[in-house]
Amino acid sequence: MVATDWENASAMGQLAIAGHARSLLEWHTVSRFCGFCGGKNILTDAGRRKQCSNELCKKKIYPRVDPVVIMLLLTKENDRVLLSSSRDLCLAWSCLAGFMEPGESLEEAVRRETWEETGIEVGQVVYHSSQPWPVGPSSMPCQLMVGFFAYAKSLDINVDKEELEERGQSLSSDFNVESGELAPMFIPGPFAIANHLISSWVNGVEAQVKQLGYHILMRRRINLQGQETSTCAATIPL
Repeated sequence: MVATDWENASAMGQLAIAGHARSLLEWHTVSRFCGFCGGKNILTDAGRRKQCSNELCKKKIYPRVDPVVIMLLLTKENDRVLLSSSRDLCLAWSCLAGFMEPGESLEEAVRRETWEETGIEVGQVVYHSSQPWPVGPSSMPCQLMVGFFAYAKSLDINVDKEELEERGQSLSSDFNVESGELAPMFIPGPFAIANHLISSWVNGVEAQVKQLGYHILMRRRINLQGQETSTCAATIPL
């Protein structure tokens, strides 16, 4: 379900089918009546489309997809990232994300959401990959997550505490696990695009830091069964 290739192609295909089915079922639940005239909708094209039964209307209705931008915020030097933690999942750290507004481009949505939630101005926006997310609330049965790398123009953080608990930079001493102890955090598993964004940055940094004389901190990754498969990386100068 993630644009980035998985090792298990069979599991990826099965998840895609299940997600497609759930999205259609939820859409059928919330689209029983025409939003234009109030008439009852009827199924067509094997349930992939609906049409108003009112002879004076006959409006065609298609499954709803809600686009969401999700971004990994990086410094210009590409040596630090900013992760967010919500009030509901205080130990879970992930990328910033938000729904697109009408009339917005993807890049504009990335910059607006980052500014609203952190007060940080974003410059360059680079596309990474996309992922359908058919596990949202029934009112939004199929979200399309569009992933980006967003490069910060400043490091001054002003957190929106209505949505998020706190922010943490990967260079923070709180993430220092030289002693062998796991950092007090975990990131989404490989089923989520956030994991692929973070892992892609980590893998790129790992290839560079050895030449720059940096120390690699541990990287922690949790799989679908809640088991630790590897560790979250951060870098600090030696």
